[in-house]
Amino acid sequence: MARRTLKSMLEDGLVIKRALPGSGTDAYLLSAKGARLLRDTTGAEAVSGQSMTLGNAVHRACANWALIDAIKAGCEVVTEHEIAADRAAIRVIDGKVPDGLVLHEGGDAAFLEVENSWKAAKGRDAIASFCSKHLDRESMTQVAPEHWLRKVHVVTTNVDALRHLSGTFLKRYRAGEITEGQLQMIDVTLLPVTPSLVPGERVDGNLWMDVMLPHVN
Repeated sequence: MARRTLKSMLEDGLVIKRALPGSGTDAYLLSAKGARLLRDTTGAEAVSGQSMTLGNAVHRACANWALIDAIKAGCEVVTEHEIAADRAAIRVIDGKVPDGLVLHEGGDAAFLEVENSWKAAKGRDAIASFCSKHLDRESMTQVAPEHWLRKVHVVTTNVDALRHLSGTFLKRYRAGEITEGQLQMIDVTLLPVTPSLVPGERVDGNLWMDVMLPHVN
């Protein structure tokens, strides 16, 4: 049904089809006509995707699948695209741009950090520094209207990315640069995504309890 609907929308000029390099699949973006129809019928702030930079498709898909799961769990979300398009209340938080935000009822928020490839030491150190500065502090960081940063949620598409990142956090912990309490506020998810952007089996855990604790001593 989805394929037939997209084919019909493509024939009507409501969407644009673009190939995703290296993925073997296509992206469908709103045309100017499609965006105008969406604005007129729903009032949504829709714009054409004609000039949109798709970036790393696997990275974006991983973030989107994680946010879809959060929506299904009853949370509000802010997507990577909304942040990049300046449609979110906050775009940069202490030099870091979130790959998404999960807004929980009651005011707590989670900063989404997606890794789908090996990250250099400088990038891993930046994540660890961000967590040590903003998690488990008396003064919480506001990330959205009436929402404050409570957790960081790291989502990786492969075990190697998670292993390298947890190694950096372990080094920082042993150096006294990040606390056990802060590490307990970092959730991790292994979420493989195929080149055609289909999610695999999801495995959730906590960075301290499930990943680091067995290696601390």
